[in-house]
Amino acid sequence: MELRQQNIELGRLVDRKALEKAQFAKKNPNLVDHFHWILMRKRRAKKISPAELAKEINEPEVLIRLIEKGVLPQGSEGIIDKLERYFGIRLWKSKNEKINNSTEEKRPPEVKKLDFSPAGLKNLTIGDLKKIQKELKNSK
Repeated sequence: MELRQQNIELGRLVDRKALEKAQFAKKNPNLVDHFHWILMRKRRAKKISPAELAKEINEPEVLIRLIEKGVLPQGSEGIIDKLERYFGIRLWKSKNEKINNSTEEKRPPEVKKLDFSPAGLKNLTIGDLKKIQKELKNSK
């Protein structure tokens, strides 16, 4: 019971910190127009909740909900990049090419190959380890 209460308090702390970092800017000139609508449509097409998406990309759920409202947290570049890779879409504008969301959305997501060599371990993330652990639990 005490452990559960600690997890709830940690979750609230993460949410509070994320909200403190959020800057309420509806426009970012480096992102495609209506990027938040694109993200919400892609998430709904996969039939996953904001909580499930947050768990998949290892980010707080409150950030996913804010981004889907068009509110960008400070230092959101990493989160936007994760969302692009997860959904296989392009959200950042490019100076040299016109972005067509209908063709970009069809691009398959990247598949990361795990490499346990010393050089490969430098690129291994906690999210990769969690995914391996989840796959091991499901295979048993």
